[in-house]
Amino acid sequence: MQNSLAIVIPARLESERLPLKPLIKFAGIPMVIRVAKLCAKTLEPENIYVTTPDNEILETCKEYGVQAIKSSMSARSGTDRLVEFAENYEYSHIVNVQGDELLLTEKCLNKFIFDSRNSTNCTIGVAKISTESEVNKASVVKVAFSGNRLIYASRSAIPNYIYSNSPETYKHTGLYMFTKDSLKHFSSFGEGFLEQIEKVEILRLIENRIPVDIVEVDNYLFTIDTEDDVKLARSILEK
Repeated sequence: MQNSLAIVIPARLESERLPLKPLIKFAGIPMVIRVAKLCAKTLEPENIYVTTPDNEILETCKEYGVQAIKSSMSARSGTDRLVEFAENYEYSHIVNVQGDELLLTEKCLNKFIFDSRNSTNCTIGVAKISTESEVNKASVVKVAFSGNRLIYASRSAIPNYIYSNSPETYKHTGLYMFTKDSLKHFSSFGEGFLEQIEKVEILRLIENRIPVDIVEVDNYLFTIDTEDDVKLARSILEK
């Protein structure tokens, strides 16, 4: 499996909520570099790629010895950058690790790859939400699923547990496993209405009735999306 597997880390400087996010330093090291070095504990460095439209990120990766490729400016999303990657590299499976997954652990990444390795669909990692603040936070994408299939993803609190005594809410992590076919499906469709209003890329497949599998991961914390996330992550890393 490893010979046919790549980890790709999309990163860009333009972020609505946190500009220059990939290059924010934690203990002196840019976040995107920390993410790439974490991935290198799971897979050989030659199968790990940062993909970015920004020269500054390319130069930073070169400085730290991280493999990086330049994506086109026409790639609007991280998944669009993966589509470009799949067209130019011969990997049957591509794991997307978002460049803001600073607090991702090796154990969590390994479990996700192991549990999704046999899926013939796109697979996303989901994790239980443990705090009410995350439920109401727009930067946290909540998910509804049935069995091992994703039903919907939203920045609103879903599903509604008003009639249930045992609410369990899950969130979308920055972990995806794509097959070449699932990336072809993604690239063949335009941005749909739900994707546009939610700003959640995976809805492009859901809107076009393409199955998306889910894998639950444990000990997952949060992605870095806001200044408050940066402060909290620094306090966690210091501990």
